[in-house]
Amino acid sequence: MESLYLPIAKKISLLVKLLKKSKQELEIAASDLKEQDVKSSVIGIALETNQYAEELSGQLKMLGIEDPIKEHPEEVSASSDKLLKLYTKDSIFIYCHKSEKKFIKAYTDILNEYFPYQSVRSMMIYQLNEIRCAFMRMHFLAM
Repeated sequence: MESLYLPIAKKISLLVKLLKKSKQELEIAASDLKEQDVKSSVIGIALETNQYAEELSGQLKMLGIEDPIKEHPEEVSASSDKLLKLYTKDSIFIYCHKSEKKFIKAYTDILNEYFPYQSVRSMMIYQLNEIRCAFMRMHFLAM
């Protein structure tokens, strides 16, 4: 991989790690929820984020791009504070709102940069739109 594309590869790799971490946190949160409609929506978002992380990882591998931050792996598992916290419906909505902002920022930061991989760009646009839809469903449940 040319050094020109290293910064974008790092950003995509960080996005993958963010998606995986969020998936784990959402699964933990869903296990504490009593409301079935909210629980199923949270589990759905967790599954989507995991799918998107796997798709992005696969695309990077297909392009011959090794994980540029593999040498300094971040902790992907949820922090111990979050593991001990019992989630309520309201705290889940707050968490989802914050996560939505993080995802949108991470995706748009990457999409606003130039990189020649149109297939990856198209996939990321699709993923961003689907993540927005998933969180929109959560907003409707909050009403």
